[in-house]
Amino acid sequence: MAISQVRAQFNGQWYTLTYNEQTRRYEAEITPSVHSGGQPGGRFNVTVEATNDTGSVSTTDGNTFAGLLVDVYETTKPTVTLVSPSPGYVTNSTPTVTFSAVDNDGGSGINPSTAVVTLDGDAVPSDQVSISAGSGGAYTIVYTPLAAIADGAHRIVLTISDNDGNSAIATADYVIDTTPPELSTKLSFEEVVTDEYTVEITGHASDVTANPVTVTVKNNNGDPVSLPVEETRFSHVLDLAVGENNIVVTATDAAGLTTTREYYVIRLITDRTQFDVDRAFDITLKMAQGTVTIDESIEWFLGMRGAYNAVDLNRVNTAMKYIHGWIENAGYTNDYVDQGIIWTTDDFQTQDQMQGYLNNVDAIGRVFPVKNPPALPSSMGFLTFISANSIEKVLVQTDKIKPLLDRSPFISGEIYCGEV
Repeated sequence: MAISQVRAQFNGQWYTLTYNEQTRRYEAEITPSVHSGGQPGGRFNVTVEATNDTGSVSTTDGNTFAGLLVDVYETTKPTVTLVSPSPGYVTNSTPTVTFSAVDNDGGSGINPSTAVVTLDGDAVPSDQVSISAGSGGAYTIVYTPLAAIADGAHRIVLTISDNDGNSAIATADYVIDTTPPELSTKLSFEEVVTDEYTVEITGHASDVTANPVTVTVKNNNGDPVSLPVEETRFSHVLDLAVGENNIVVTATDAAGLTTTREYYVIRLITDRTQFDVDRAFDITLKMAQGTVTIDESIEWFLGMRGAYNAVDLNRVNTAMKYIHGWIENAGYTNDYVDQGIIWTTDDFQTQDQMQGYLNNVDAIGRVFPVKNPPALPSSMGFLTFISANSIEKVLVQTDKIKPLLDRSPFISGEIYCGEV
């Protein structure tokens, strides 16, 4: 009797085997469409059937011959992605780095035990890596450093495989930056109370890790102005507003960390002219005639150089209060009395209030007598532009003393002039 047919059943489908004279075997080449991971025991059980010329049939399978238990592996790598944080600058020295891993549809599935996270080529301890399963066979791998990572460039890599040994890699390149930029600044004058129209701001801004550094300057509620930085140096001439100026210089490195320097300047008016008086008179006349424009009204209520109103009184009071404060801190006494008034344009000042106002200016001016001091008016009645200038000059001149006090040693409460 001779064998007439040999066939094999693989994954539910029958294949006819052909006798190979060279190998002396019955053979068939099969290309599996699925891997064996989902089969019982993770293997396909192949059934072989032989038929002879009398029609007798004999069958066997993997339960009898182990060689008929077939492993079929997939060759597609899992998909591994970085979830967070995005590559680039990180301002946290112990960033929580999250990856996701998922195998292809119908794949063998992620093998979580194969996950390895490295920092700059060195495997991190397992207690710093957590793995959790999600829907659809996806896994979330989280690396949480227990010790600070030094500032600078670092590479974090996740390697993970599926159950058939196909390995995939996800790389995250970071620059750790936890140190704000260096910022040093200087103003062109040291006084807080000044009659200068502008102030020049110069300085240096740099960062070891996260270059370039950008610098902005902002005054009061204005928009920040970006300054060009050349080889860490910058300079800017800032227009001062009449009255209070709250100046903020900010250096920002590439990672977003900032360093600021803040300055307070009170700009007074000491250079009024007859033109300013005439301008104020013209607008006052227009207001009486009802022909004043909106812009002229705004100019008036903001405080005209040729007029003297609530804006001027408040500005001078602010400067006096500041100067009186440092005078007392330096150990000097004077007859200044804070009136505690913030004037509005609708207020009417009494003679006593205005006399107290002038007395305060005089009290501050007499603390540090100067040669040829500005002549203060005897009253605020019929105030001239020259007298208005003198009121504010007294304060500007007095505040010039503070930088000298800050730099000089003292003897018996007076500035040291070389006495032994």
